Amino acid sequence: MFLKKFRNSKLQDGALPPPGVPGAGCPKGVRIGIQAVVLLAVSATFTLVMRGAAPTEPDIAVQPAPGTPGGGGIRGVVQDVEFNAPVPLAKVKTAEADLEVESDGRGNFRMIGLEPGVYTLIVTKEGYARGIVSQVIVSGSGLTDVNVELKPELTEMDELVVEDIQIAEPKSEEGMLELRETSLSFQDSIGKDFMSKAGASDAAGALKLVVGATVSDGKYASVRGMSDRYVGTTMNGVRVPSSDPRRRAVHMDLFPSGTIESISVSKTFTPDLPGDYTGGGIDMRTVGVPDDFFFNVSMSQEHNDTYTGKPGWRTYDGAKVDRFANSRGGEDLPDGAKQLGTEEQPFETPSQSEHQHIASEEFPHSGDYVAADKMVKSFNPVLGTKTRRMPASSSFGFSVGDRVPLPFGEDTALGYTLAYTWSNKFKQTDSDETKQIWAPKGSESDSEAIDYKNSVGQQEIKWSLLGSVGIEAGENHDFTITAMRNRVATDQAGLDIEEHDPYALDTFWSQQQSIHCTERQLDVLQLRTSHKWPTLFGERMGLELDAYMSHNEASQYEPDVRFFKNYVGFRGDGEWSYQTLPDGVSGADSDATTRIWRDTFEDNSQYGLNLRLPFKAKAYDLSALFDGDLERSPLALADGAIKFGLSRDYTKRRYEQTSFFYTMLPQGDPAKPAGEPQRADYPGRRGYANWLAAHNAWQESDAYREYLGMVDVAAGDREKGSYTSNSPDDL
Repeated sequence: MFLKKFRNSKLQDGALPPPGVPGAGCPKGVRIGIQAVVLLAVSATFTLVMRGAAPTEPDIAVQPAPGTPGGGGIRGVVQDVEFNAPVPLAKVKTAEADLEVESDGRGNFRMIGLEPGVYTLIVTKEGYARGIVSQVIVSGSGLTDVNVELKPELTEMDELVVEDIQIAEPKSEEGMLELRETSLSFQDSIGKDFMSKAGASDAAGALKLVVGATVSDGKYASVRGMSDRYVGTTMNGVRVPSSDPRRRAVHMDLFPSGTIESISVSKTFTPDLPGDYTGGGIDMRTVGVPDDFFFNVSMSQEHNDTYTGKPGWRTYDGAKVDRFANSRGGEDLPDGAKQLGTEEQPFETPSQSEHQHIASEEFPHSGDYVAADKMVKSFNPVLGTKTRRMPASSSFGFSVGDRVPLPFGEDTALGYTLAYTWSNKFKQTDSDETKQIWAPKGSESDSEAIDYKNSVGQQEIKWSLLGSVGIEAGENHDFTITAMRNRVATDQAGLDIEEHDPYALDTFWSQQQSIHCTERQLDVLQLRTSHKWPTLFGERMGLELDAYMSHNEASQYEPDVRFFKNYVGFRGDGEWSYQTLPDGVSGADSDATTRIWRDTFEDNSQYGLNLRLPFKAKAYDLSALFDGDLERSPLALADGAIKFGLSRDYTKRRYEQTSFFYTMLPQGDPAKPAGEPQRADYPGRRGYANWLAAHNAWQESDAYREYLGMVDVAAGDREKGSYTSNSPDDL
């Protein structure tokens, strides 16, 4: 087993430009309101009643009078007096006898078993005034026909005056609808209440509830089908950094829903957004200063009927994520590996140990490679996966906050919010995959499709701590400090097995196993303030100011990502061979066992200032031209605003990756020495005898004898690098 090391590091340092792309950050301009309203109301009510001959035996409730074997009866119809429509399920009873029936769906009723006499009917139905029909005469054994008309019962209520409704809870569904209505762009929003009802555990799950927004790989958000590189993500209006080594996209699963007040998705570009928000923007509002004291605690446990408590969850020896979201399955790079490629080790980068044989007493390593061999053995020896019973998932969270009046004014108050969420989730995914291998253009070979059985098990611990303190002076002035830390650790084990016939002789199929540990963390510190002076420049013009400062750090650490690939072949007689490579094949880095240590860190600082001048100006009201009121002026006051500002966004990113490749010994024999006589070089009648003599002499040469020794050694190496089993499903 040979080992190669590649080390790549990159440092990006520079100030990201403010939103200075054409249109970004430009004044918005004056908005002139032109309003045209046409109201047309049409109301019509039609009632159609079709009545035919009463059936001989109507399908209605019948209840004889108690203790009465026979006698006469009463039948009739209950109708609405205003609409001349039948009233179903009306209760009809007699005052004299203990008898009660209900009208059917057509309003018909019938009473039988009444003794001859005079009766009074009492008819009741919710929503109608009680109806009384007296002097109903029953004689002999016949039926007396009665029609009952009920009047709707009207309840007079107190006067209800609806004035201006101020929706104070932006987290509610009503608040989100108001935000969508007043937005100048195409925007959709969801609040904390809706996320709780839908069971969304993080921002990625919540975005799936927004029309036009999608989430790929469980964390990358896109809007209207645009790539995530064109979608910006902000928290409280401030851009969030990314720790992804390959994308600038923010991992949306980092944000638990317990610390989010609302999520707004802008589906169009507006001038006040940075230039990289061309595909849309996502803004998450965290829990802010409350109106009153609150204290909430939540706990849950999840059970999957297919996997929880049952065998089949894929994991590996040593897999563990502690309660603070630190992965214990992946270990830091050993000290010897850190020094590899430096002056303290004899190898250059890329470093490799090249030997023709597996180290043994007969073929020992030279002294130059002893340190490298020791370093290789210092790695975690676990490369394969296993299965066991999957535990149940659980979560816990609490939040507390209050608002305390201050002695500096009637509406001045200090508020605080503290929220913490923690979850431990287990997941198992079994799927079928097809990998398509396309033949090069002009090649005579055909494209190939290979089917795989895929099994992935995962444990993820996620926690978030958010604290916010703010001071509010009435509705027009506030100052808020928000600090948040989100941390996620994921431990994942996977297995890909190529579709195969386990009894096809000398046919090999691949088994690819992987172990991937990831630790992600996001730290955010924000200072925000906003002030409003509605009449600073008179009754028709005011001033609004908001400013922010933010420092953010995002990191992603992937310790000891492992990939191990082997091949299985049927040898006959109920025996399967497990090898690092198929027979006669030499390995390449792309098809080798690999270990990777990857570290990404992004440091970001931002500040900005926005000024807005709201005003009222006269504008044409087109509705005044069509309402017929000649005295109404077509000029009316309309709301407008001028907005401008500045911002600075500075980001420094560090990325470092160290990779090790295990190059396996070839499964074929070494190449024959040069000079082997060829039959075609010996023509004529004596050609065969001459060729045979030359070939025998070549086989007696020292080079050929050395080759035979190398063949024996290679056979021994192959035996050391493979094993046999009586099962085709071993790992």
